[in-house]
This record gives sequence, structure tokens and C-alpha cells, in this order.
Amino acid sequence: MSRILYISHDIAQPRGGIGVLYDHVAALREHGLDAFIVHATPGFRYAFARRDVPVIDASHLGVSRTDVLVVPEDHAAAIRKCREVTCRKVLLCQNHFYVFHGLTPGETWRNFGVSAYMCVSSPIQQALRRWFGVDASVVRPAVDDVFFSEDLKPFTPPIMVACMPRKGPHNIRLVQGLLAAAGHVHGEDLSWLEIDGLSKDQVAARLRDAHVYVSTSMYEGLGLPPLEAMAAGCLVVGFAGGGGLDYATADNGIWVPDEDAWALADALERTLASLDDPAAAAALEAKRRAGHATARNYTRARFEHDLLAFWSTYLGSAKEA
Repeated sequence: MSRILYISHDIAQPRGGIGVLYDHVAALREHGLDAFIVHATPGFRYAFARRDVPVIDASHLGVSRTDVLVVPEDHAAAIRKCREVTCRKVLLCQNHFYVFHGLTPGETWRNFGVSAYMCVSSPIQQALRRWFGVDASVVRPAVDDVFFSEDLKPFTPPIMVACMPRKGPHNIRLVQGLLAAAGHVHGEDLSWLEIDGLSKDQVAARLRDAHVYVSTSMYEGLGLPPLEAMAAGCLVVGFAGGGGLDYATADNGIWVPDEDAWALADALERTLASLDDPAAAAALEAKRRAGHATARNYTRARFEHDLLAFWSTYLGSAKEA
């Protein structure tokens, strides 16, 4: 049986993209495929993913012609190593903004023997087709069931506002300052809940405690945090961040132009003011419920169906060839 070897960065902090790689491997193994994560650092394992996903040290990889390497778009060292091995190679692009972290201008993935492509959103698929002339299969990650809550918190003060400081910290600081200048002081009519360095369960619990999630995501391939916030019952206010256009609509959140912290602060202040108007509050509740329904589209079943469809076609084509 061919091994499917997912190359991963060795990053100890929480990173959604690494979690997606582990989810791919876990799902493939559950369906009988011989998949592994590959890390360069001996003994390294991403601590925020399932413990039953097998990890191979790159120095002991021993790649054979029947293996398949799955390479991230931003892993320059792994992409360059592809020239040295004769096995099949698949590119998994999780962020179209980072393609030139792995390539230099003028290069294409074909130069390194890549024969098939996966991505995680329609915006990435469109970008790869437009600029590189390749057709990537979209395999959207699943929103973990741990995030879903059917008991949405009533919009009663103090309003709990969740945010992720590592996602655009300069914009978060500016928005917090502008809200305070307008009289919305932390600990009075609103409270800020920062999410950083937490396990998945801890993140889910904090999101369920919040009414609003402020999205300051930028340069995203998909952007799972806003989807996870929707699943937990938050009203999302903020940036789609590029890849969030896979799901962001006027009906399921309050979206403002990316990187415009002033517009974000204004939208958040208007949201807080609207809670005192029954009609406006009902419209916000409708957006929140639409967001919750949007997150329900990113199911484990859909993820596994799309993932297995890609590998069934790819491995089947390889056998025929």
C-alpha cells in the first residue's frame, strides 16, 4: 500500500493549518489508507491535535517511488526537497497569500514534480486557476463538534466580546481604544475575552461565553476562527480576511473592509447601540442564527467525503497510469 506522507511545519503554538494536516491523516487512516504526518524535528508532535495520529521523523522517512508526498504551499524546504525524490507529489494549499513563501517568482510547482492540488476554499481555488493555471480540489476543513452550541446566549449586558490577539494585534488595540474613547469601557457595558495559546476545548468554552466575536483576520486561506465563533453562537463583526469570502455574507455577520479598524470600531459600536432597539436587536439575532447555520455547512461528513473523493481519484489515476 502506498504511504501518504503529509509534510508539516514544526510549530509548537496553536496553528489551525497544522491541525488540518493532522485531521487529514486521521480521516485517511480511519478509512484504511496508510497516512502519516512528517516532522523535521526528531520527537516533535503538534500538541493541539489528536494523539493517535502517527508521526514520522523526516530523517527516517525513506521515501519510495510508491509513496505520495503532500507538501504545504509555504514550506520552501519541503518543496525544494521534492526535486530529490522520485515519488508522487501533491500540493495542499491552505493559504494563497503564502504561495511565494514556498516558490520564488518564475517558478511553478510543476518544476518540482507536483502532479495534483488540494486547497481549503473557493478563493484559493480561484486564485490558483487564475494565476497558475492549475485546478485544485477543494477540501474544506470541518468545524469541530466541540465548538457547536445550540443554547445561544441572550444579548444582555455586559456584552462579552471575544478576539484573538495574534490575529492583527494592532487592529485589536486600536478598536479597543476607540471603543473605550466612545465610553464602552472594559468591565462596564462590555468585557473583552482574549483567546490565545489555549487548547481547542478551552477556545470553544471561551467562545461559548461570548456574544460577539471580533474578526481581525488578514491574509487567510479560509479562516476557521470566525466559523468556530459562529458555531459557538457568536455574532461575528469584522474582517473576512480574504479566504473568509468562502462563507462571509451580508446575512451571516457584520463584515467590514479588511484592515479598516476604524470601520470595525464603528460597526462594533453600532452593534452595541442596536441592542437597545428591539427591531435592530432582532436583526442582529437573525444574523447570529444565520452564522450558526453557515458553520453547520462545514461538517466532518462533508470534509471526509471531499477528502476521500480526491484521494480515490488520485490514487486510482496513478494505478491506471
